[in-house]
This record gives sequence, structure tokens and C-alpha cells, in this order.
Amino acid sequence: LLLKRLGTVQDPTEEFGQLLGPQVAGEDGRLASKFTLQYFDSKSLPPSLMDWCQDLVKSHLYDLYMTVWGWSDEEKRKQLAAPQSKFIVAFAPEEAAPAPAGPSSTVEPADQVAGTSGQPQQAAQAAAGPGRPAAFVNFRFEPGYFGDPVLYVYEVMVEPRYQRMGLGTRLLGLLEEVAWQYGMDQVILTEFTANKAAASLYRKLGFARDKASPSNKGYEILSKSKPGSSGQGQGGKAKSKSGKK
Repeated sequence: LLLKRLGTVQDPTEEFGQLLGPQVAGEDGRLASKFTLQYFDSKSLPPSLMDWCQDLVKSHLYDLYMTVWGWSDEEKRKQLAAPQSKFIVAFAPEEAAPAPAGPSSTVEPADQVAGTSGQPQQAAQAAAGPGRPAAFVNFRFEPGYFGDPVLYVYEVMVEPRYQRMGLGTRLLGLLEEVAWQYGMDQVILTEFTANKAAASLYRKLGFARDKASPSNKGYEILSKSKPGSSGQGQGGKAKSKSGKK
């Protein structure tokens, strides 16, 4: 019943309007640019932004996908464009963009994305939005392993030039608030075991290996339960980021 009701909610982040305005990033004091968070479903996401999302995933996670599941442009687009697919995109004014970190810079695990080239991804310049797209999270409301609804995070990606600003942490934190507000007890995500930086971030944020997670498959299912709930480790259906079960 909850999933059916959620299917009628046009924007599940509407009650968090104060969280979707300008966001001050750069807690280390190195940068004080403002980011605006905006919600889209798969129908309202502009094609140029859909392309940007897919290109960002491919440019940074292609090697990991190929090692674990293989990569298909067509299958990834189907996953992103599915009717139940939802997005929150962080936008930054073009003039606020910092210079890309040099090879000797220390990249904090909070937003580091394991990739193939380490080079900044070209953003969708013509995308409809309040600035330059800097990061996004792709998620769905789905039945968990025992049938209870969960919020499943499919992708969380940050452009290299906007890393080390807490954007990944901010987006995941917002999804937790959405999940708890709408009566779900868990947030579920998939991590590549070889992506040590992402694994460090997720565990820092309170995610742990779920009982539904496979072993020795190159990826793990992680879950985080609502404080005070009894659902820890009872999580979502074992599923890859490409949607394969």
C-alpha cells in the first residue's frame, strides 16, 4: 500500500523544500560556492541531463562495471529512464566551478569516484537547470527482501571538479530524510568491492553489509536502517546497479 501511495506522489522531496534550495558546500573553507538541488523523475529529466548522467557513470565506473556485470549503453539507459526512476541533481553556477584537483592533491573519500581516466566529465551545457550540473543521485522506491518498501539508491555520482565538497554526503543524507519521512525503514545501495573510496564513505555514513548481500561477486548490498527501527540487515533484494538480480 505504501509503494502504491508513493507512486502517486509527484515529487517525494516536496516536503523538504528548504533542503532543495541553495546549498553551501566546501566545509573545509576552501570554497563557498552555492549549489541548488532539483528533483526530476525519468519523464521530466531533460534529455541532455539524462545523457550527462549516463556519460558520468560510464566515464568513471566503466572498468568496474565491465569487471562485475559488463557494460551496455542500452541497458544503462533503460535503467535510468525506467518509469519508477527518480533523480536529484545538484547544480552549481559556472563561475563558481573550482579548478580540477591536480594529480598530487589529496582526494577525500567523501566524494571520490573510482573511474577510468580521472579527468573531469564535460557537463551538459544545454541542460535545463539553475546552473551547471555537478552531481546527481538516482533512486527508486521498491519492495525489500521481505516485501517492506525501501529506498534503493542506484547511482550517486559527482563531477571531479566538484568533489571534496560534501555533495555525495549531502545527497545521501537527503535520501535518508525522504525515506524516513515516507515511512520506509531502510535505504539500500550497491557498492563495488573494489571501490574502496566509496566503501569508506558509505560505512562512515552508517551503511553496513546487508544479510541479502551476495558473497565474492565483486559487489555488495549495503543497508542503513531508520534509527529506532528493527530492520537492520533485513534489506533489499540483491540487485546490481544495472538492475540485474
